[in-house]
Formats: sequence, structure tokens, C-alpha cells
Amino acid sequence: MLALLVLCAGLPLLAAGSIGLNTAQCRNPAFTAVGDLDSGTQISALRANVRPDSLAEIFGDVFIYNNDIRLRADSAQLSFTDNRITLNNNVSIMDANLCVKGTRASGNFLVGQGSVEQAQFLQPQSHLRGSAVEIKLSGRQRFELSEGVVTRCPGDANFWQISSRSLVAAQAQSTLTVKDMVLRVKHVPILYLPYLKIPVSTERQSGFLPIGLSQNSRNGVETDLKYYFNLRSDLDATLGLRHLTRRGQLFEAEVRSLGPNHTGQLNGAFLPEDRIDDLNPVAPSQNQNPFDRNITSLFYDFKLAGLTTQINFSKASDLNFLRDFDSELAPYSAHLGGLRPANPQYGRILPALNQRISVQYERTHFKAALSYQGFQMLVPQLNQQVEKRPELDVQYNRSWGRLRGTTRLRLTESRMQDPDPDIFQGQRQVLETHLTWPLENALGYLESTVGAKLRRYRATREAEVGPAFSNPFLHVLAGTRLTHRASTRSIDRILEPKMSFTLGRNDRNQPQFGIDTAWLEPNYPSLFNPYASVGADWGVAGHTLALGIDHRWVKRSSGHQLGRISVGQSYQATADQPVRGDRRGHQTEFQAELTQGGAIRGRIDLSYQHQFKTVTSGFLSLSYRASGSTLISLQHRYRAATPLFGQDDIMPESSVSQIALQAPIGKGFQIRGLWGRNNRASKDIESLLGVSYNGCCWAVDAAYRKSFDPKLTWMDGQYQVDAQTRTGIFFSFQLKGLMQIGSDITRVFERSVPGFTATTR
Repeated sequence: MLALLVLCAGLPLLAAGSIGLNTAQCRNPAFTAVGDLDSGTQISALRANVRPDSLAEIFGDVFIYNNDIRLRADSAQLSFTDNRITLNNNVSIMDANLCVKGTRASGNFLVGQGSVEQAQFLQPQSHLRGSAVEIKLSGRQRFELSEGVVTRCPGDANFWQISSRSLVAAQAQSTLTVKDMVLRVKHVPILYLPYLKIPVSTERQSGFLPIGLSQNSRNGVETDLKYYFNLRSDLDATLGLRHLTRRGQLFEAEVRSLGPNHTGQLNGAFLPEDRIDDLNPVAPSQNQNPFDRNITSLFYDFKLAGLTTQINFSKASDLNFLRDFDSELAPYSAHLGGLRPANPQYGRILPALNQRISVQYERTHFKAALSYQGFQMLVPQLNQQVEKRPELDVQYNRSWGRLRGTTRLRLTESRMQDPDPDIFQGQRQVLETHLTWPLENALGYLESTVGAKLRRYRATREAEVGPAFSNPFLHVLAGTRLTHRASTRSIDRILEPKMSFTLGRNDRNQPQFGIDTAWLEPNYPSLFNPYASVGADWGVAGHTLALGIDHRWVKRSSGHQLGRISVGQSYQATADQPVRGDRRGHQTEFQAELTQGGAIRGRIDLSYQHQFKTVTSGFLSLSYRASGSTLISLQHRYRAATPLFGQDDIMPESSVSQIALQAPIGKGFQIRGLWGRNNRASKDIESLLGVSYNGCCWAVDAAYRKSFDPKLTWMDGQYQVDAQTRTGIFFSFQLKGLMQIGSDITRVFERSVPGFTATTR
């Protein structure tokens, strides 16, 4: 390496000062004053000697221009026989894609061919600039440098430079091909490569992605090298290799396809041999083979006319694979049902991998779907995932004027991988129908719904019909919107009082089978929902009265909501012996948001249950973002002990707090910090501290992270949680416009901090 560096130091570095041209040097007033030409080429100079049909010699402020190119020099020679132009002294050549200046030039520049000696150039679209002994032009889209030096640093900065004996810029391929390349930082040679291709545009193209580099206490030092294949405009692929010093080589692949009728993505990872020597034993059914650790995930969505086919499949070799390697999954593989959760949150533990396929047919009034839903359990303690193998869902919708009707039939064959006598598995038949009549005028709106739901269960096909439940209901929602428009302000204030009542029958002592069903999140909108839960097994909340008032501030010109305050009360019939956390009784919901208030944004949700005189659910989010990179974010989430849907178990109380900070500490420098804590367990979830520098044409980012990293182990014939902690170091270095190496901590902030957007790149 030392010999190579010594050899590289002998390569020419043509410009000790600024390399190439800047934007100001390519804005010659004499050129910009020339208007568009309809046709032909024009020449202007102080004097000229012309030999008809042979040669013309012109002197003094020579200008040669047409619609495509502008040439300038102190003197020039024009050959009428081969259209060759020779330019001498103070030569300038400009077109839409390139600006070149030199001492002498010769060629047929009107068609984009020729050469410029002792040249400097700027390519405005790619911000590539440099100097060369000679620049050869080959058409409008290609030029070649001999003994050249280039950079993409903005302005006149020359922090990094590439010197090369041969350098070709092909705009049609949006690449810069360099042979015998020497990379210099502050004129010091640090890297030699015999051949390199560099993208010079933002267009998608094949090539190596930035090299990843990080360290953590479980895997050691991780290096990540990936190659991206731009196969077609609708198809691409990525192949990668991650080297983990403690474990071995992890091979990764990703294929993505996007067309007018389909969307697809395939992800896979394979570790041929796991060298770590402290693998804890796991259950025999989840055997972790160190010589075969892998994961595969596939998402495919195809639509044609009224037919839709969707595949969402993931499978891992063992339950600890995702924890150990943080592998990528195809879209939607991280949630479990056919429906997205109503209140999705980032989950640090994925309880299962989704294995679902469905076929759906839809017409104007009719919709039918047949699906198969399976799982691969990753957290055996949470084995309440019920597989639907298969499920038929048929729905018919029809309107008669304002009146809307819906009838839905769902047939499910359910089972569990690990049977639990307290959770139903078998056949389920659900029939629901309702009619809705909406009315809206200048005074307000009124929506009335009458419906019923019939559920029937039996354990097996041979068994007699099991329990059946009927839930008829009547729901009425009414409200009005009062708008105040001040003539002197651009903000409208909208006041919306509303009320709803529900009359329904929901047997209190009936078993809740809980197949793909969850409670509604307690908040202001859920007050006016007649259902207590979502899914196929939802039940009507019972006799309920809800009153609320909503006050919003809206920007008149754009319609964006600046803020809102909502307060509501609900009164539900209570059980004889209420259970703590039960959603019946008298509740108050409060919600306030500041969404477009400049630097400060915030939200607070509170759910208060009068029956127990306690806050059952609370969420607080407050952030301050000044112009620039300053960000302060505070979050707190609280949930009282809550009954699990369809079970006698109680989900324990939870309380989680998080603080995030990003702030400048000097010119170009900034710090980042993140701290999260589980208050109930008195345990830190995550802590991070980092510092970064963002210069004109280079950036560096370093951070230290410590996170709670629980692992499932098989001990004494049962699963136990090994409360481990993982520490790691992130480091990233970027030469802007050329390369990046390292793993950026920005991904952690984008995932964990609401409203965070990167400001260092």
C-alpha cells in the first residue's frame, strides 16, 4: 500500500488552487445577451480575412454561436471544406450540458466534436468540475479528460479531488468512468483504484451502494457491502454481503418490482455458519442450527380488473434470527392480520411472522375474498395468535338514494399451533347487516344506523352447533359545524358539537372468542363509535350516550389544520361487578393538537374513567423544531391495566417515556441524544449519544448506543427471558458527491422520534 501511495503521488495534480470553473464563470454576459436563433450559425469579430470556399481568419472578441452552442476566443480559423474550427487564447465553449475554458481548441464544435488544451470545465447538472491537459468532446453527451483532476465539492472548495490519467464522462449513462484513479483529501493521496465508475446524477443506476460500518457487543464489527442492479424501470435487485467478526458472513438479497397492475418485493438472508459460541439452548421445536440460519419474506400484490391477489409470507430458521441480525422484511410483513392495526406503533418485539395469501374479487356492489392466514411464532409466551385456515368473506353493498345497506358473511376455520383450552378454535360463522341513512344540510348532519350481528361457533365439523349470539343495535349520530371567519385574519375557527346514542344488546357473560379482534383505542373519535372493538368478533358497546365538542383552527388559504381541542363524555351501562380497566361506565376523553404552529408541535390524549377515578390511558408528545437542525422531542405514554380481548387475563400497567435532542454546537457541528425508559419496570429501553459535522463537501457522524435486548431461552423445560443489553458504535463518513462509508444513526431517529427528518444530508 505504501508503494502504491508513493507511486500515486507522482500523478499530476494540475490545479493547486481552485479546480475547474464555478457557476459565475459560466455566465458570460456577452453570451446571455444573444437571443434564440431560428436557424443557422452567426459569427462576430473585430476584423476578418476570408478566402472564399477555403478559409476564414477572424480576430478580436470572436463569437460563434447558434441555438446549441456558444464559442468565444481572441482569434479563430474556420475551414469551409471540413467545418473545422480552431480557437486560440481565452477559449470558451458552452452548451446546455457543459462549460469549458482553455488556451487552444480545435474541432467541429457545431456538432459537439473537438478537443480543448489546458482546459477547465463545469458540468452544471452533475456539479462536476475539473481541469485537464486535454478535454476531448465526442458528441453532446460525452467528453474525455486526459491527465485530469475532478471534484464535486460545491463552490470553490477542493476538500477532495480525483486525479486520473483517463476519465470519461458519459451523460447518456449518467456515469463517470475513471482509470488509474487517485483519491486525494486536502491534496494528500489516500486511495488508489485501477478502475471506478461514479454516478453523476440522481437517476437510478447500477453500482455499489455506500459501505456500511458499525460495531455492537453481540455481533462485533459489522461491514456491509451491497451491489444494486437497475434491471428495468420497473424492476431492480440488490445483492449484499455483511461480515460480522463474531459470527461470519451473512448473504442478503432483495428483488423489487413495480408495474401498473402489480407490486412485489422479495427479501432473503442466509448465514452458512454462525461462529458465536454462546448460543443458548432453545426448545426442540425451535432448534437453532448454527449451520443454517436464514430468513425469507415475500410480498406480492396483483390487480387486474376486479381481481386482486395478495401474498404476504415470511419464514425464519429460528425465533432469534431477527433479533440477532436486524434483517429487512418485505413491506407489510411486520403486522399480522389482513388489516393494518388501528393504532400502529413501532414494535421492538415482533410476536410472529405473517404467512398469508388471499384472492379477492370486487364489482360495483359485490366483494368476495378467500384467504389463508398462518403464522410462525417468534414469542412462544404470546401463543394466542389464531390461524384462519381458510376464511371466506362475502360482502354486498347497495344504495337506494341516501339509504345505504351492507350485508356481510364471514366463514372461518380457525386453529392454533399450540392449543389453549381457554381460547376458541374451530368453525366460526358471522353474519352482519346494517342500514344507514345520512342527512346533511345547513343546520348540521344526522346519521342513523340500524343493524344486527349473528355469530355462531362450533369446535369441529362433526360437533353440533355451538353457542350463538345475536347483537341487534340502533345508532344515531348528530352534530353541527359552526364556522367563524374573521375579516382581518386568515384563520377560520370551526366549532363542532355532536352527540350519539347506541341502543344494543350485548350479553355480558358471553365468551369473547377474540379471533383477529382488538379493543378500540380509547380516544375522542372512539366515543362516537357504536362498537367496542374492531375485527370479526366485535360486539356492540351496549346502551351508550356520548356528548362531545370539537374546536379546530384551520388556515383558510390551504385548508391545513393548525390546531384542535376536543372534549367528550360517554355514559355506558355498567356491569354488576365492574372490573378495573373495563371500558363500560362514565368516561371523559380529552384531545388537543398543535399541528401547524410553526416551531412547536404537540399532542395530548387523556382518557379518564370516573368509575375508578383514574386516568386509564394517556399520551403526550411535544416537539420544538427551530429553523435549522434544532429539535427537542418529548413523549410519554401511559396505559392502566387492561383486560385482554376475549380472555380473563389482564394486560399490566405500562408507562414509557422518551426524550430526543438534536442541536447545533458550533459551525457545522451538532449533537444528538435519545433516551427512553420503561417507568413501570424502572429499566432504560434505549439511550444514544452522537456528534456529527456537516461541512461544505464532507460530513462525519459518530454515535454510541445502548439498548435493552431481551432474548428468549429454553431453561428447565420452559421459555424464559434473558434480559440482555446491547451496546454499539455507529460511524459514518461521507465525501459529498463521491462516496459514503459507515452506518448512519439517522435511521434510529427516523424510526423512534415522531416528526424527525434528517438535516445532516
